[in-house]
Amino acid sequence: MSSTALSTESIISIAAVAWMVGLPFFPSPVHQALRHPFAAFVLLAVVLVVLPFGTIPGVLVLLAVLLTFVERNRITIKNSLLEKAAGEPATYQEQLKPSLPMDPNEVHPLPTTPSYEEHPFMPNDEMGDNGFEPVAQSQDEKNVIQTISSTPEVAGRFFMEQGLGNTKLAGDP
Repeated sequence: MSSTALSTESIISIAAVAWMVGLPFFPSPVHQALRHPFAAFVLLAVVLVVLPFGTIPGVLVLLAVLLTFVERNRITIKNSLLEKAAGEPATYQEQLKPSLPMDPNEVHPLPTTPSYEEHPFMPNDEMGDNGFEPVAQSQDEKNVIQTISSTPEVAGRFFMEQGLGNTKLAGDP
């Protein structure tokens, strides 16, 4: 075997990349054939057959198969949108027509117009008042928190008073 010959792994990888690049240009009958459930099993079998040839070709063929299904779905959606767009656009009056009932007992009453009342923006007796009456003395339950100085002597005395222990360490003067 000469040094210019391509390995099986390289050939499969190149074929998978060519498959992915050429996918948008496949003819419509190919995409229609991919709609059949048997096509999914065939493409799965292709992936399983390629896996023993190496990791890189296996992943590339798997990506090509996945992109094949994505492209199939894209073309299906594109065709359905083109079919919808091909119809005559409805006029404004046609759009205002009520839709056909889905149920024979379905009722669509005409909307009623709301009653018109004028309301002034000034307060009156019917609206209540905004008066505030205090309940009792202030219910402010905040207390002043004791603070300490940052000097070691004052801090040590505070900790001793609070029962938090002796702050003098063995090496302190």
